Amino acid sequence: MNTVSSVYAAGGVFTGIMIIVALLKRDNADRYANRFLAASLACSICYLLAIILMHIDGFNYPSVIVLIVMLSIFSLPFLFLYVKVLTTPCFDLSIKDLVCFIPILFYLLLNLIIFDYPLNFMNQASFDEARSGWPPSKISLLSVVHYSISGIYLMTALMRIRAHRTSILNKHSYEYKVTLGWLLRLITLYALLVAFGLIIATLRWLPGVELWPRSFYSMTMIIFIYYLIAFMGISQPRIFSARSNEPVEQFEGSVQNKSQATEQFITASKSNKKKYKTSTLTIHAEEGHWSDLQALMIEKKPYLKNDLRIVELANLAGIPTSHLSQTINHYAGRNFFDFVNGYRVDEAKQLIKQQQWSITQIALESGFNSQSVFFKQFKRLTGMTPKQFQRQFSQV
Repeated sequence: MNTVSSVYAAGGVFTGIMIIVALLKRDNADRYANRFLAASLACSICYLLAIILMHIDGFNYPSVIVLIVMLSIFSLPFLFLYVKVLTTPCFDLSIKDLVCFIPILFYLLLNLIIFDYPLNFMNQASFDEARSGWPPSKISLLSVVHYSISGIYLMTALMRIRAHRTSILNKHSYEYKVTLGWLLRLITLYALLVAFGLIIATLRWLPGVELWPRSFYSMTMIIFIYYLIAFMGISQPRIFSARSNEPVEQFEGSVQNKSQATEQFITASKSNKKKYKTSTLTIHAEEGHWSDLQALMIEKKPYLKNDLRIVELANLAGIPTSHLSQTINHYAGRNFFDFVNGYRVDEAKQLIKQQQWSITQIALESGFNSQSVFFKQFKRLTGMTPKQFQRQFSQV
């Protein structure tokens, strides 16, 4: 089993290194994002290296293995920083960003001081002791603590991504990349794997319960995330390329610096209730804005632009961006994304009735930038897929 574990871990190390090289060599890459993701993967590789070294006969340097394992736990803070880069406009690394390393430093303190962890704990005797059940051994306790801290990092990252998505859907008419749906799915899956790992680690406190060879699950989890990231990079390469400065362009007036752009974005991202509480927009003016907006959407069809943003529509309508957002939320009862895509679905229905276009052509001609989003929005608003609607109309 030791040989199998070593080969398994070696395969993961090789895969991880290939992904890291690809991230760091990618042209037009986000300077911080790809480096943080590469750093996260590099740290997780350390865990696999420790497994390999522990199974090498004659390797009598436990302190080296302990050091490598300690480096591996920095994987999650770097992953959180990666999420922070993608959800923060004009991100620029500062001292306050290092706060995310505090839980990991606490975990190290737990290892080195509170548990008085010896340097030779990475050996077979320690793992045999971990099978003794209750009371749990030091390895069993720290395994539970490690999974718990990992869960905190991942849940915090999930909340940040969800808040970002809510804000973006009030400013963009398209989902691809800007809403970070792929990252939300990745972190959610990672969190589920960690939750399952926590259950396994806790069950091992029962006498004689091993489930499967220790470290096998954690290695599998790391390697699975590697392959998932690699799949994302291959299937959607633009994900790991540089982002445009979307937030800077979303506000009226000139932006003097990055901190000002970030401050404006954070202010605009607050809940509608707080945002509109002190609004200067009167009911009469709001009614006028709504009437003008409806006429504009029908006559000029700005929704056909597949990357339409609220600031562009506001400029076209001659309405302040904040007032336009408030008007759409009040009268349409939906965010900007849903409002624009409602018109796109109506346009698609008219194109389907002409029976001159393929479904893919209809998606593009009606303003959608991807067929998957088109199918999703069409079914959500009509209760049927485009093809079902097409068949139903052809039978009339």
